[in-house]
Amino acid sequence: MTKDDSMEHLIQACDGALQPQLEEPFQIVLVDIDIAANHGAIICVEKPLELNAEELNFVALSYRWGELQEQVIDTHLDYLATITSFDLDDLFKLCKMMTFEPDMESIQYLWVDAICVDQTNYERRKATIHRMSEIYEKATYILAVPDLHKQHLMNVSLVNHRIWCNAFYEFDANDKYDNY
Repeated sequence: MTKDDSMEHLIQACDGALQPQLEEPFQIVLVDIDIAANHGAIICVEKPLELNAEELNFVALSYRWGELQEQVIDTHLDYLATITSFDLDDLFKLCKMMTFEPDMESIQYLWVDAICVDQTNYERRKATIHRMSEIYEKATYILAVPDLHKQHLMNVSLVNHRIWCNAFYEFDANDKYDNY
């Protein structure tokens, strides 16, 4: 090898390093609606977001955040999802209702950020958040559910009502005056 050959070899090596690396397609995490609706379980799958709408065929769920007891579920994709915004039973009921809705009965998957964004992996979370507009654009439907944690709100309201009634009853029973 001559001096010129070694220089040419270095230039080729540098050119190879500068060429863009082939990037794997972004994988969207989706919940299987049928399993959630009929078996009360969460099983997630990964699909390339670059697929066309017919191949992806999913509903993107938008919901009001809540503050429920933390629920941890296995996504079956090597991470655990922590859910505090809604009760899983309410999500299962919603999935069941979707299977009866004529416009949605053929849709296979659901995207819900609380489950489908891996909060434990910073790079993956950042990549998913960066693609959220595209996720919503690719959705077959976007379903907005303002009260996905409605039962929890009703339970809290009932407890507060009972506390209020008990406090008032105790005050009234202990009141020394017949007339105020």
